[in-house]
Amino acid sequence: MISKWMDEVEVDMKKFNHPYFQAACMFIGECLCLIAYFIEIWIQKRIDLRQRVMFKTTEIALARPEEPKLSKLNPFIFLPPACCDIIASSLSYVSLNLTSASNASMLRGAILLFTGLLSVLFLKMRFPAYKWLGIGFVSLGLIVVGVTDMLFDHDPTHNVNGIIIGNFLCILAQLIQSIQIVLEQKFLQHDDVPPLLAVGLEGIFGLTIISILMVPMYFIHVAAIFSDNPDGRLEDVFYAFYQMSQKPELVACVVLTIFNIAILNFASLAFTKRFSGATRLVLSSISTLSIWALSMPIFHEEFMPLKILGFAFLIIGMLVYNDTFFGPKFRSKIMPRMIDTHPCTLCCISFCRADLETNEESRLLNDQGA
Repeated sequence: MISKWMDEVEVDMKKFNHPYFQAACMFIGECLCLIAYFIEIWIQKRIDLRQRVMFKTTEIALARPEEPKLSKLNPFIFLPPACCDIIASSLSYVSLNLTSASNASMLRGAILLFTGLLSVLFLKMRFPAYKWLGIGFVSLGLIVVGVTDMLFDHDPTHNVNGIIIGNFLCILAQLIQSIQIVLEQKFLQHDDVPPLLAVGLEGIFGLTIISILMVPMYFIHVAAIFSDNPDGRLEDVFYAFYQMSQKPELVACVVLTIFNIAILNFASLAFTKRFSGATRLVLSSISTLSIWALSMPIFHEEFMPLKILGFAFLIIGMLVYNDTFFGPKFRSKIMPRMIDTHPCTLCCISFCRADLETNEESRLLNDQGA
């Protein structure tokens, strides 16, 4: 919402069209996570030092956890994911200049589809059938949301071709983001990497690379649909600072974006530790719905009922994929009443992978009993 609002601010009849500068601000926010990581290590060392002073006996000292240390992994393993983050973030900000905030928010559900497919192709993961059903619902939702603007947007001030390109770039950004997730999983699955350190290092690589890239971008001229800068420059940082000097609210938005990214990453990590994935999914759905609801009065978006159907398909797909609501209810309420020898029962067991879950549960119980 903040980024879209910045895109709508005009200075000298020119909109604030600086997606790569906005991506650089996002990476600055990620760099702040590295500062938070060092502060966390410092606090842990202070606590450890106090414990050393308080507890003198060998028995208690042995019971204490080991002294916190900085991770000694190779930081360059974060370079490929950072490159993907640069491309994905830049495409996302470009798409926001072309399409609506609600479309961009809903189309981000494509990351589930692409991550699932890439995990199967490159990580050799095997998904149960219900996950493919969830991916199918998400795909259907993406099609409905993407087609709605083409069929029902009758506002003469809207560039339908621009909206289509924006939707496509948003989906492409989710593809690149899913590649980033798969790379992180492939490179880091054997290393216990602190999440704040990972985000911070990716932020440093991302900020360095995009800062270098913005130099040649200043000399590249593109079509008006992709740039509202003087002379059609792909990115004009000098003009961005000029617009910010003329509109102080843009400075406030940039600062808010930086700290919003840092707080969002830090909060999501803390949230993951304390709450379930189901709660995160519900909050994510509420966020998407809120963006859609606020976009209509703030950005004067047209209400299109068909988007409700697309949004519903996206939410159902995420619930099914994450085995959050329908799967547990089906296994606990319906499957116990089904006849074991009936072919439909065997099909449902195979579809839900309940047989594997039961075997895994039995193995754990046997291990505990042993």
